Amino acid sequence: MHRKRVFTIAAVFLVIALVVPPAFVVLEVNNTIYKYLIPGTSPVQGAPTISITNPDARNYAIVIIIAAIIEVIFIALFIFTLYIGINHTHPEH
Repeated sequence: MHRKRVFTIAAVFLVIALVVPPAFVVLEVNNTIYKYLIPGTSPVQGAPTISITNPDARNYAIVIIIAAIIEVIFIALFIFTLYIGINHTHPEH
C-alpha cells in the first residue's frame, strides 16, 4: 500500500516537471507577443538579443532560467521518490 502512494507522488513530481516549466515559457512569450499586438506599437523584427536595454529578452532569459531550475528540482524529486518506492521494504516482510 505504501508503494502505491510513493509512486503516485513520484508521478505527480514528473507531471509538474514536464508541465510547469513549458507553461511558464509559453506564458512569457504570449505576454511579449500581446504587448506588440496593441495598436500604436510596432513589432520587433527578428529574435530579441539579450541586453540591458531590451527588457523583453532579459525577462525571457530569466523565465528560461527559472523554468530550468524548476525542471531540475522536480526531476530530482521524481528520481529520489522513485528510488525510495523501489527500495522501500517493511521490516516485517
